[in-house]
Amino acid sequence: MILGIVGAVVVLVGGGLLLYFLVFSGDDDESSGGDYCSLLEDNAEKFAGLTSGDIDPETAEEAVSVVHEIREAAPDEVADEWASIDDPLQDFQQALDDAGVTWEDIQQAQGPDDVPESVATAAEQLFSEFSQLDMSAINQTIDDHAQDECGIDLQEIEQGGSSDQ
Repeated sequence: MILGIVGAVVVLVGGGLLLYFLVFSGDDDESSGGDYCSLLEDNAEKFAGLTSGDIDPETAEEAVSVVHEIREAAPDEVADEWASIDDPLQDFQQALDDAGVTWEDIQQAQGPDDVPESVATAAEQLFSEFSQLDMSAINQTIDDHAQDECGIDLQEIEQGGSSDQ
């Protein structure tokens, strides 16, 4: 069960709809230097292929870092949406760091004894928090903002198209 939850976290973070919401949703005002919009656009295509669910640990770890970076750059209009996603991810990453465990260690775990209890608990908490989020509403808010403020159509990028900024 522990490995199943941890595995689900890796898939969620690295490649399912959650990553789409985290990496492809959001935007930035041009007046703030475009950092937010640039982060969205620079990372959208990079992560568009992650919806397969076959994600390597390095990519999952990088995705968590990028989500945090985007959250830090997010304008007020979408700051709460990014925070609701980033906070649980950062808590899980902190549990990994505190236990001296990497994403690769989690992927290579062969049984419950290979995962520190604190990491298993953090994975359960992450899964629980994500399951309580209204990802549809978060996605819509971030998508709309990206379109309106950045000129980025995140849906089109996810489907392999391009966006105009």
